[in-house]
Formats: sequence, structure tokens, C-alpha cells
Amino acid sequence: MRTIAFPILLMLVSILMLNISADACSCGRIPKVPGIPVCGSVGGTDPVFIGRAENVVAENGRLKVSFSVSKVLNGTASESIEVFTGVDTAICGYPFKQGEEYVVHARTDKDGRLRDSVCGRTVLLRDAADELAYYAELESGKSGTMIFGQVSEYIQPTTLDVLRGVVLAGIDVTIHRFNDKKQKFSTVTDANGAFLFREIPYDTYQIIVKPPPGLRELKRGTWPSHSLTIGPNRRCSPALFKFTRQGSIAGKVVDANGKLPPQQQLSLNSD
Repeated sequence: MRTIAFPILLMLVSILMLNISADACSCGRIPKVPGIPVCGSVGGTDPVFIGRAENVVAENGRLKVSFSVSKVLNGTASESIEVFTGVDTAICGYPFKQGEEYVVHARTDKDGRLRDSVCGRTVLLRDAADELAYYAELESGKSGTMIFGQVSEYIQPTTLDVLRGVVLAGIDVTIHRFNDKKQKFSTVTDANGAFLFREIPYDTYQIIVKPPPGLRELKRGTWPSHSLTIGPNRRCSPALFKFTRQGSIAGKVVDANGKLPPQQQLSLNSD
């Protein structure tokens, strides 16, 4: 029989989280899905451009990167432009190197400055074949609309193990217009657990993923859990589906009179 004391476990988890936050950058963003281009900035006002980092200097606790712009892919940008980021990756700074070329997805802050970080979508030009092909499609007159994502099973054998994601291939994924369920599109996830719907009409869509038997969604928000709107200012949207075979326990502790007792220590026993 194994007994886990919840207060002690929560304290250990809190300590680990404090250590992680002190030593590393945590973005909490949708990860890059293999074979699917970055497209989140399309239609917005923030600039996306191809540029060479001509000068990278530390200034007031941050890096100032001066770019020479060779091509503007979205929004507006001058031939030379400055982008600010953190001094290192531990505080989410993007590791720009002088002389390298990038596809930069910058963000305009409240002061009008352009900023970037490792949590954004900037990528080295030599690694940007998918992105460049996507922007070429836009130039040819295609709408560039896209709903994409990834389906994974998350495994954690014990509470002491790290939660680990394993991609699920061959999973049925369907999207339908929110106000017209008869208009729908279907596909299956590829070897990377990825799904992709391209050149779909502007509308709000609900995404339905049919997992294998025995799996449940790891985190489920308010219904509908996955609905996305595609339009001129948001031509693409991502969605991650996380499933698990593990169960969950939830409830409330009350006394014989139905009132909340003082704080109690709870233990989970398993044979």
C-alpha cells in the first residue's frame, strides 16, 4: 500500500516550480508543429519581415537589435528597424546573433517599440522554408486560412514522474461551422500527431477530436472547449488536444452537519 501526503507533495511541487521559474523561461505557448508554417501574425498590424541582424548591443538591461530589412511579409517596416528583447533566454530573450538572417515576428508594445522573445515565432531564415512557402501562397492570392494543431496522450506513471506527451497518429479530427454543423471538414492526424485544415471559409468553427477508447481530455474548458474564429484579421488558429488514461478525484469534505470542517490532511491510498 502506498500513501501520499497531499500537503507535503504540494509543498515539494511548489519548491520545484519556484526553482524552475528562477532558472528558465516558461512560455506556455502552442508549440511549433512539424510541417506547419507559422501564421499567427497574418492579417494583424504587427510586422513580420526578413532581416539581417546588423548590430546586437546590451542597453539598459535588454538587447537592442538593429536589422536591415530585405522583405516585409506582413504589416509595415522600414529598411532599417530596431527590435528589443531580453538579455538572455533565461528571461525569454531571443538569442539574436549579429550577421544572421531571420524571419522576425515582432510585437509592438504600448510605447510603440518592437519587441521579441523566444516565446514568439521568430525563426532563422535558413529554417523558415514552411513560412516562406506560406507567404508565397498569400502573394499568389490564396486566403491563407488555416486551423491546425496536435493531438497527444500525456503519461505520468506516478506522481514523482514528469508528465510526458506522446503524439497520437491516425486520430479523426473534424471541424464544422458553429452555426451549421452540416458544413464540415474531416482529416486524421499524421505521424507527428498533427492535423491541418487549409483554405477554409471565414467563420467560427468547432473542433471535434475522437480519441481512442479509454482516453479522456486532460484539461477541458467551458463548452465548447475548442471553438475558433477565422477571419481577415485572424487567418489561422492553433489548437492542442491533450488526452490521458489517468483518472481524477475531486470533491468536498464536510462534517456530519454538512458544514466545512477545519483544514484537513488528505491521503490517497493505492494497493
